[in-house]
Amino acid sequence: MSTFIDWINVSQNHLEGESFKPVCGGYLTRENKEYQHEWTVGTFDRHEGSFDTSVSLRAFGNTVEVRGNPGRLCRQDNLFNHSFEQTIDIINRRVLVPHGLPMYSAAPAKWLEGDKRSQLRASSRLYPGATVSMLHVTRNYATGGRKEGMEFMNYLGTQSLSNVKRSRAGATTINWGKKGGRKMVKAYLKADEMKAHVKSKLWTLEHERVYQFCNDVGLVRLEIELGRKLLEENGLRGLGEITMGKLIKLFDEKVEGPLLHPQQYEDGYPLDRLSRKVRLAFVAWEKGVDLLGDNFCSRATLYRYATEVREVLGVSIMEKRDFRTLPARYKVIKPVALEVPDWYAMAA
Repeated sequence: MSTFIDWINVSQNHLEGESFKPVCGGYLTRENKEYQHEWTVGTFDRHEGSFDTSVSLRAFGNTVEVRGNPGRLCRQDNLFNHSFEQTIDIINRRVLVPHGLPMYSAAPAKWLEGDKRSQLRASSRLYPGATVSMLHVTRNYATGGRKEGMEFMNYLGTQSLSNVKRSRAGATTINWGKKGGRKMVKAYLKADEMKAHVKSKLWTLEHERVYQFCNDVGLVRLEIELGRKLLEENGLRGLGEITMGKLIKLFDEKVEGPLLHPQQYEDGYPLDRLSRKVRLAFVAWEKGVDLLGDNFCSRATLYRYATEVREVLGVSIMEKRDFRTLPARYKVIKPVALEVPDWYAMAA
């Protein structure tokens, strides 16, 4: 499978009377000025596996919560990972059951009775089963080699996504959006990410093999972080509503389509689809003109031009064209979604 889950926040409020032993890393208690107890809450504990892997777990009151990357447990790396259904199965069998906790259930959502807006608002639904509040959906792409991977990253650095700001962290990581928002999309070279996050004392021959593979194929990873609001809007909040097929479709619509298939022709961009003044601004930007710095137009006008260009062509003209990192066209570097190779071990 080329698309997989790399992080999940999932919880379930169980029925009254269904008791289980609390699992917490500690407890926080609040008292008022008269030293009277107001509330106590448990903190997250660590469910640990081999190779310095873990997920966060909390069972307090009637609620059981898990946060982390369960598919990574007891594995040396997460170059590839598991589907949504497999991820939930791993949580149930390898995290909840060993602690004597009830497994997550996928009961269908119910509409609130008497709410006239219930057919329009996802927040008007009740979820008797487990709910997901954060989900990272990921896909790996082969670009042909490390050089091609860097060129492809430069190309992605010119692409925009609607309603989110693009930022770059060094030469090998690009973000659209921000942490804690409705959605965040990331693109990065996996080989560099491995070197940055795997501790040197834990680096093994298997890590080296995976690292070389990432460099050889120029592996670029695209990942979308789906927050609670975006999950609700797409009917993917309750465990009974989520399928891997729906997540793949959402990934294609929100990530692969806008970033890997921008609206351009083999011989260039369809400039005839732009209004005349916007077309002149785009051509000037293509030639390297700093539209704002060279006083091409006012800031308000440039924002209006940039909005039209982004909606029609999927390109940002808000930054000066940098010919030192001129990206290769998509027709030259064609990323291919990677399936799990035969030699890669998915089992823990």
